[in-house]
Amino acid sequence: MKQPLQIFQLDQAAQRSGDAQSDAIRPVLRSPLLGGTVVRGVELVAGADVVVRHGLGRVPTLWWPVDAQGGEARAYFVSSDKNGLTLHAVTTSTAAIYVA
Repeated sequence: MKQPLQIFQLDQAAQRSGDAQSDAIRPVLRSPLLGGTVVRGVELVAGADVVVRHGLGRVPTLWWPVDAQGGEARAYFVSSDKNGLTLHAVTTSTAAIYVA
């Protein structure tokens, strides 16, 4: 039978292990890549601005096209707020945009 001191030491070791795991995963969970959304059916028209309603409820930290139909999805950032991301289209296509 284990003595109370040995059980206490095992509990402390288990707690330290759990703390180390939590510390290791925390930066991954804080990554701006997580918590994003893919907005499909974004119509990009060359030379025009388009507002992508992302639904994040916060200002996005990054975006990129993840799919395009009818041509290459090329656009550049104009502005953003907690409701939408404004892009200026360089090419014409229908795109899916990942916003995080």
